[in-house]
Amino acid sequence: MRRELTALREQMRKHNIDWYLIPSSDPHGSEYLNPHFRCGEYISGFTGSAGTLLVGMEEAYLWTDGRYFIQAASQLSGSGISLMKSGEKDVPTVIQFLKDLSEKQMQSPAQVNGQAEKSGDSDAQVQGRGEKRRMLPAQVPAGLTLGFDGKVISMEAGLELNDMNFNIVSEIDLVDKVWQNRPRIIPSSIYDLPLSSVGKTFEEKLSDVRVKMKNKTADLLLISSPEEIAWLFNMRGNDIEYTPVFFAYALISRSDCLLFVSQKNLPPTFRLCRTKNYDCIGSYLQTLPKGKTLWLSGKRTNFALYVKISSPATKGPDTDSSGAVKIIEASKSTVPTKGPNIKPGAVKIIDEPTPMEMMKAVKNTAEIASTEHSHIKDGVAMVNFIHCLKHSIGKKEITEISAAKYLLACRKKQPGFIEPSFATISGYNSNGAIIHYNATPETNRMLEASGFLLIDSGGQYIDGTTDITRTISLGKLSCKMKKYYTYVLKSHIALASATFSPGTTGVELDRIARKPLQSIGLDYNHGTGHGVGHISSVHEGPNTISPRGGNVAFLPGMITSNEPGVYIENEFGIRLENEMLCVRKPGERYGFKTLTLCPFDPESILFNLLTEQEAEWLNTYHDNVVRILTPLLKPKVAAWLKDYVQMR
Repeated sequence: MRRELTALREQMRKHNIDWYLIPSSDPHGSEYLNPHFRCGEYISGFTGSAGTLLVGMEEAYLWTDGRYFIQAASQLSGSGISLMKSGEKDVPTVIQFLKDLSEKQMQSPAQVNGQAEKSGDSDAQVQGRGEKRRMLPAQVPAGLTLGFDGKVISMEAGLELNDMNFNIVSEIDLVDKVWQNRPRIIPSSIYDLPLSSVGKTFEEKLSDVRVKMKNKTADLLLISSPEEIAWLFNMRGNDIEYTPVFFAYALISRSDCLLFVSQKNLPPTFRLCRTKNYDCIGSYLQTLPKGKTLWLSGKRTNFALYVKISSPATKGPDTDSSGAVKIIEASKSTVPTKGPNIKPGAVKIIDEPTPMEMMKAVKNTAEIASTEHSHIKDGVAMVNFIHCLKHSIGKKEITEISAAKYLLACRKKQPGFIEPSFATISGYNSNGAIIHYNATPETNRMLEASGFLLIDSGGQYIDGTTDITRTISLGKLSCKMKKYYTYVLKSHIALASATFSPGTTGVELDRIARKPLQSIGLDYNHGTGHGVGHISSVHEGPNTISPRGGNVAFLPGMITSNEPGVYIENEFGIRLENEMLCVRKPGERYGFKTLTLCPFDPESILFNLLTEQEAEWLNTYHDNVVRILTPLLKPKVAAWLKDYVQMR
């Protein structure tokens, strides 16, 4: 039993909390976390990037996905925490688990809330376990108390939890009470990006945003996403691992803009708008004028801020004593039925993705040119890495982890490199069959002069964000390996060379990519592509290529990955990934321009399986790689690259 888990339970007992929920998140819904917010890791010892921990007084569970099953099983051994393998048969989601738990605890409203019913006061404060809570007769908790830190739970998830039959305590961070020497949040220096890289000034972007607000009849817009704020203000920072952004909130009206940020870390020349300290956001939201419509994203706005919006601080000319809050989800008006200390309020909420989501997804010409430059540098790093790997295998001891470290060293040599864009996936043979494998000291394999190394990596540069996967032959391959590699390449080429009509979605494009593999009975259990930001998150929406890609149509300027794969359990994995730019094609059609510059592995290709058109695409692509990268490579590496892509 981990002592951290025991200490947390002592705090739960002290605060009369039966279950405590710890997600892998921060106040902004970030994918990657500042060390300060790795609460689940501290309590459980599990170091994977995705995990939700639920702690009861006698039981504890950690949910994670297939990337981390092996790692989690090892790290949770002896911890007193049970592993819940997300996506596996008969394994409920954490939400379903809590729903089932809450339904088992149902009691009649009269039993629990009788005093409120007698008084006829549905807004009555009812003494719960540890704190006072607001309850409604129509939906009464049975006595069990669910606690969580509302600052790291999204508004969307918080409302779902709040509708369950629990007493809810969302205002307490119990982990903070037991985490000794918890890493402090040290705000990073914020810096400006040049106009030549971003293409539009803050003022121009703000004007465009206000047009969107007017069309949506929104008086106010709350931005909680650091990526969206960084894009709007043309600034970057280093507050979140793998993503060069900074912690901030922004509140925009038709005539004003207010940035909540660590003011001392702003560039000395910052004059774009009024600022307040980061921690002032909650109290400020309590003073929003009555009758206004506030646009926000429930996925990126945390539940604690929603409670603040729903709880006006004082009565007065700018606040409504009744406090009515209405929520509009995708143009459908609903009224929340429950909430900890939530009053019906005066601010109407539009809960939809903010306009910045689409605006930053469609890159302008300057952002595209800047991104292309970053891919040239990344291509140099990748070619140097592959050259060294091919010439060192069987001569030096190389492991999955040491290979990833060497690739990082290659990137660090490139001008303007900031950091990796995510944790590198480096999987040899059977480990490569784990779709998002994470090499650890326990699983780290020695590379041999045979088989495949699948390496999925990327970089953040001062001019762009990259994401690339190459499956590299290290020596002898079976016919099966070569055949499957070739068909993954055929699927990659099918998407890269596709043309399509305006209005086409990622669901339709996904079918194009899978068709070659499906023709021989193969497929892959992940999406084909995700959006990529500009000096921002490597995983960006709303554009995605997936069977569940939604109804977002692809537009020129969107950058998306192309990464089909094949995974043969206990044998090998193959994935081939480039970034592509959606562009206009003749005849009012759209298509893709490949941005990534790195050769595929000729030693793995059965060229007789390629059609004439596929071979032509591959030759043209390799010609571009050689032409663009050769001037930047050492002569020895450049000569090898030229010969390498001509192998048959």
